[in-house]
Amino acid sequence: MALWLMEFALHTSSFICGIVTAALVANVQARNQGMCLLYGALHYNSSVQFVSVTSPSDPALCRFVTAISGSVAVFSLLQLLCCVCACCVDKGLRGCPCGILTGVMCELLVFFLLITGCILKIGRDTLCRSLPQTHFNRCEDAQNVHWTIPNSGYQFYSHLHSAEICVWVSLCCLLVAGLLACVQQGRGSTLGPAETTPILGLGPSETTPVLGLGPGQSSGSACGHTWTDYLGEFYDGYDV
Repeated sequence: MALWLMEFALHTSSFICGIVTAALVANVQARNQGMCLLYGALHYNSSVQFVSVTSPSDPALCRFVTAISGSVAVFSLLQLLCCVCACCVDKGLRGCPCGILTGVMCELLVFFLLITGCILKIGRDTLCRSLPQTHFNRCEDAQNVHWTIPNSGYQFYSHLHSAEICVWVSLCCLLVAGLLACVQQGRGSTLGPAETTPILGLGPSETTPVLGLGPGQSSGSACGHTWTDYLGEFYDGYDV
């Protein structure tokens, strides 16, 4: 049951973080009329005190981040459904049903999440470096000034920073979940028919027949003697 709870918690956290990351990045992009701020540049007009986006990056970059986060959320949701089914069938005694495919998918998503986290981290830092240090001590200070597009700068830094944190949390959760899936698969493949316990708790070594006879011995060859040996000994004693 502990294994089931661990896997359920990992996939739940990954699902929530995937949804949050996709929603935050999509929100920032939508507020800027579809422009992607990652790796972009901002310009501050001190005379009118307005911030404008001078060179946004390709919108496909933000869509890539959203797509990876959404894929993580969908995969984690499917795993959660499998965990719930396992709990209903065997009360979670064997953990969530998994196989080598689950482990491979987890590690593949971990790879893409690593790329996504780097995109969010480096892209946000590049955007913040474009702001003049004389007017903004911190990047989040740009959230409190007016932008040329109304409400486009609302919580842009907080959203991108929170999205990055969620990506790293999802990465850690899927990494552990993938390792658990591989361990379970390896443990299940090492169990052969001889290691299973039959009904009534009798193993292969506990099925010795009556009179101590092995599987290759008949009732007439008990203790290594046949009935012919007994008859020979009887007649020898009689002749004496």
